[in-house]
Amino acid sequence: MKDIRKQELICKMRTLVTDFLRDRTGATAIEYGLIGVLVSVAIIPALLGYRGQFQSTYNLLVNTMSSATR
Repeated sequence: MKDIRKQELICKMRTLVTDFLRDRTGATAIEYGLIGVLVSVAIIPALLGYRGQFQSTYNLLVNTMSSATR
C-alpha cells in the first residue's frame, strides 16, 4: 500500500516539474519587465537634460497662478 502511494506521489511530482519547465507564460512577463527597465534607462537621462527648462516652465506657472489668485 505504501509503495503504491509513493509511486503515485513520485508520478505527480514528475508531472508538476515537467509542467513547470514547459510553462513559458512567466517568461513573457519578465521580458516586458526588462523592456520597461531599458526604456526608463533611456528616458531618465533625456529628461534630466531638460531639467532647467522644466524648472523655468514650472516657475512661470507658479508665478502666473499666484498672481491670478491675488
